[in-house]
Amino acid sequence: MRDAEYDLIRFEATEEGLAVVTLNRPDVHNAFNAELIAELTDVFTMISEQPSIRMMILRG
Repeated sequence: MRDAEYDLIRFEATEEGLAVVTLNRPDVHNAFNAELIAELTDVFTMISEQPSIRMMILRG
């Protein structure tokens, strides 16, 4: 899996096949903007291309 650096989300993946994506804009109550949407699109694409990831949790 490629390493990814994001400004507005945190991404973690476990060896058990779990991906956790956390929205990280607490100052604006995790409101969506264009940059956050772009980061989510990128991480969701990356997750969908990884057969080892079997479940994803989105939190924020």
